[in-house]
Amino acid sequence: MKPWIQSLRPAVSILAGLLTLASFKVAGLSSPSWLIPGAVIAIFSAIMVHNDWRDRLQDVKKGKTLAATQLKKFLSLLISLWIVAVILTAIVWQQNIRFGILLALMILAGVIYSETRQIPMVPAILVAIASASPALFPVFIIDNSVRLWLFFSAVALVIFSREIIKDLIDLGVESVV
Repeated sequence: MKPWIQSLRPAVSILAGLLTLASFKVAGLSSPSWLIPGAVIAIFSAIMVHNDWRDRLQDVKKGKTLAATQLKKFLSLLISLWIVAVILTAIVWQQNIRFGILLALMILAGVIYSETRQIPMVPAILVAIASASPALFPVFIIDNSVRLWLFFSAVALVIFSREIIKDLIDLGVESVV
């Protein structure tokens, strides 16, 4: 059961949900309903499983075999997660179209990520922007959002830095880091 839970990357997904809540705090607004951070967590979980599905053959070389050895079950998990993410996004969209669009853009980023990996820097930039985007929900509510854009930028820069370090390690430049 542990590998299945790990495939969701709960730490990453939950942190994305917490980033959503933190952004409302930074904006001085009351926390949103559970639906928005819940949708963010569902989307990020689906993205993580989607990435594992796309990388299943390469991941076997790294010792990660779940997606490759449990093809049907893993694909079922992936489809189920995307269904939940899309349903939650649709519900949020009905309540607030701008929030729904932001969630839909997160989904789009997750789906196209694997297709951009051969283009230098694009995947790292895409991950940084998509991962920091939960900080933008309050931008659609308040007029003066400079603090939120600074918050978003800080989060994006930290994530971008982490992606660059991770890419260097993947290239075998571990002695530099």
